Amino acid sequence: MKNILLLALMFCASSLNAQVNPSFEITASLPLSDGAGGFWNYGPIPGWTLSGEGGLWMPGAKYFPSVPDGKLIAWLNKGSISQDLGVPPGANTIYMLTVSIGRRTDLLANSYTISLNSGATVLCVASGNSSIIPPGTFQQESCTFTSDANPAAGNLSISIMSVGTQIDLDAVTLTKAPAKPFDYVLPGLGTVTFPMQAPPVCTPADGACSIVIQACLPDGVTCLNGLGTLSLVKTFSLPTPQVLTVPVAVATNP
Repeated sequence: MKNILLLALMFCASSLNAQVNPSFEITASLPLSDGAGGFWNYGPIPGWTLSGEGGLWMPGAKYFPSVPDGKLIAWLNKGSISQDLGVPPGANTIYMLTVSIGRRTDLLANSYTISLNSGATVLCVASGNSSIIPPGTFQQESCTFTSDANPAAGNLSISIMSVGTQIDLDAVTLTKAPAKPFDYVLPGLGTVTFPMQAPPVCTPADGACSIVIQACLPDGVTCLNGLGTLSLVKTFSLPTPQVLTVPVAVATNP
């Protein structure tokens, strides 16, 4: 016979406080305007290093009826921005970089790349094309990285690049969460480990995140459902901590 055992896993992600001006609301002078198009500059962007053509923009409804956070965004035209966060990556930590990418109502689709780095080492990178973004709106792009016990040397940094002509961006966030097994000691079974098999994956629509977990004994092979690896996906919204209640079938003596 089999009994059903309920276990719980707590997961929580937090923002990295080292970021400066992540939504570009710390402004500089915006001396240029075309009326309905809003106000903009060719830099500087406080807190960010600008290379190539780009700057700050307070867009009008002609190009963006709304923006993800605040009133200001950044724009890049075959340019890039980067920010050194001044802290190294932590050990056994999951990092998720998320950027809201915008497509103007009047422009064709363009390509972009976002990356999270540690010194000269690229930790994660994501590239895309704004052709999938409805004109006049923004969608999230993200990449994730899980560090081990000996993370790469150097400070964390964020880089965002326009590969073609103009892209627009807002709400640059970097979150972190522990990447360690969650252990439970069960009488007669020893320690049961819930390793996080993949970092959280956020959807562009609503910021919901998913994690994949499995329940196995310490040998990493013997799993509690007796049929192999027990895997499931739980979706929830960050940053609220969530408890996952996982039904696990435990084999007992007849």
